[in-house]
Amino acid sequence: MFERVRLLVAERERGWTALRDQGWAIHRTEANFVWLRLGDATGITIRPFAGEGVRITVAETEANDRVIRVARELQEHSS
Repeated sequence: MFERVRLLVAERERGWTALRDQGWAIHRTEANFVWLRLGDATGITIRPFAGEGVRITVAETEANDRVIRVARELQEHSS
């Protein structure tokens, strides 16, 4: 478990540094995520789990409507 945490912390630092170097104004974090202030560009968050599925973050109505529409389209194309 400690090795997994060490790798996660290293990857968090790598990602944070890359985003900062791109010019993003981001705060340091101790969590397993970083926060980007995107304003109206914010959309849907989907986390893939290879070979299993995806986790979709419940968001504002417009984003949830998009999730429902895309899920319906996926069902229609797979049947």
